[in-house]
Amino acid sequence: MNLKEIKIKINDANQRLDRFLLKNFPNLSRIAVYKIIRTKDVKVNHKKVDHNYLLKENDVVSIYAKENFLEKKVDLSFANAKDELDIIYEDKNILVVHKPIGLIVHEDNRYKNDTLQNRIKKYLVKKDEYHPFDESAFVPSLCHRLDLNTSGLIVAAKTANALRVITEMFKNNDVIRIYKCLTYNQLPKNNDVIYNFMYKADDNTMIVQNFKTKFNKTAITKYTYIDKYKKYFIYDIELLTGRTHQIRAVLNFLHAPIVGEQKYITKDIDKNQNYMYQCLVSYKIKFINLKKYQCEELNYLENKEFRIKNIWFLK
Repeated sequence: MNLKEIKIKINDANQRLDRFLLKNFPNLSRIAVYKIIRTKDVKVNHKKVDHNYLLKENDVVSIYAKENFLEKKVDLSFANAKDELDIIYEDKNILVVHKPIGLIVHEDNRYKNDTLQNRIKKYLVKKDEYHPFDESAFVPSLCHRLDLNTSGLIVAAKTANALRVITEMFKNNDVIRIYKCLTYNQLPKNNDVIYNFMYKADDNTMIVQNFKTKFNKTAITKYTYIDKYKKYFIYDIELLTGRTHQIRAVLNFLHAPIVGEQKYITKDIDKNQNYMYQCLVSYKIKFINLKKYQCEELNYLENKEFRIKNIWFLK
């Protein structure tokens, strides 16, 4: 049996002991974690604690376990990511970046290494703000997502508190998200709030319906007509729910698919082949209702707004 001691830093604080161990030691199963806590092979500040003990900064966690269970491989794949990063705003808690078309946010089966997440990690390592070997339970992380071929603003958290609060804010619609898009057809009104229902089909496309079933989820979309551009129509779209492919699927359902759309578009549309990607940009975000999250260190973000000035398809 080997002894390993870890001093809890600010980014590892305010999480349960069992969750910290599961994140920090992937070779330990959930059953094994509860067993070593129960048998007093894990102590905090040399005292036995329960699995749901909330870790505090400067706590010392002592773990007695076999060496192979305590091995931790640090993922350094971010070193292979490109350096390009369009930073709109940065402070000690967050980064706001402009994700380009064609850059995936996280790794998947098709895309490795060069992801937005990895570019941010690489950038912060170079700035000496992220130390992967020291803070193995937390890495700078994205607070939300964008589709591969949708460009726009992404918020990334540098601290565990920022990640926890801002991720929750996105879930609760306390980050206003405005998209600009170009559509083939005009929508029925100059502005409206549309209520639909969506579910994922077997082929991973999102199906939009105008009636509720036990399988679909509510999708609420607000749109505002802005202007004409050539023979197309410019709209601002606000997401009041965050369903996968919501804007693209809903606009197609309303017979106003996005110019450049390859997936959510009916055959009767005369597609413009000059547009290879959907004309859709998440161009504005605004933080609201910070006080209800009781995190004073982030209150300065209240009513703070970020935007992209130049929309690629309107040049």
